[in-house]
Amino acid sequence: MASAPGVEAPPPGQTLNDDDEGLWKDLPPPAELEALTADLGTTLGRSSPAVTIAGSLDVMLLRWSQPLLHAELLSLPQMVSTLRERGFSVLNLRDARLETLAALDLPALIVLRAVDGAPRYAALTGMGSETVQLEGIGPTPLSVRSEDLEPYWQGEAFVPWRDFETLPSVLRPGTRGPHVEWLQQALLRLGVYRAGATGRYDANTVAGVRAIQERLDLSVDGTVGPVTKIQLYRALPGYAVPD
Repeated sequence: MASAPGVEAPPPGQTLNDDDEGLWKDLPPPAELEALTADLGTTLGRSSPAVTIAGSLDVMLLRWSQPLLHAELLSLPQMVSTLRERGFSVLNLRDARLETLAALDLPALIVLRAVDGAPRYAALTGMGSETVQLEGIGPTPLSVRSEDLEPYWQGEAFVPWRDFETLPSVLRPGTRGPHVEWLQQALLRLGVYRAGATGRYDANTVAGVRAIQERLDLSVDGTVGPVTKIQLYRALPGYAVPD
């Protein structure tokens, strides 16, 4: 299945470490989980794809401190187009796990399957030890058991993010220019690079990228694709990302 128009897929080697334990927020385990956990199947059955896309988009825009769209119905291509018009890139993950999304530490649109077989969409905005928080598929946020999500989610997600420096899709050894110089200065600020800002993606740069990937529990391959860029912007001061 091809990615939606205008949506990035992570290049080879830019997958996250499945053992990453980072979470967006420390949601306390509900004292009475059975009473507080939503019946996700019923909620999905009462919703429609276009309504859930529109609702979830506004949730994600709010998290990014963006004006809401207030649309009643949206298609997936319309959602992606809206995000791109607002200056976002969109990372499309196909076989993600909850740990993957927690490590990215950004609100994500996840694709769910209702009992009728049609897709529904929800903004995944919080995670705890036993539950996840979903918004955009109902009037209020839903607290859902992580295990109860599994029958409805096969790992597809869309993650809006900002490429603040408008970097090439992938920075790799042999690349030259101001984007590499920015990368070297970023690695210097993060304490994993000791050479000068030469603008050449050389062996020292590769070593610095591998060091920061290891520190951030990413796949260590020495190249900078969407996942590594997301984590670099989060690690560096001066870039506004959702808390």
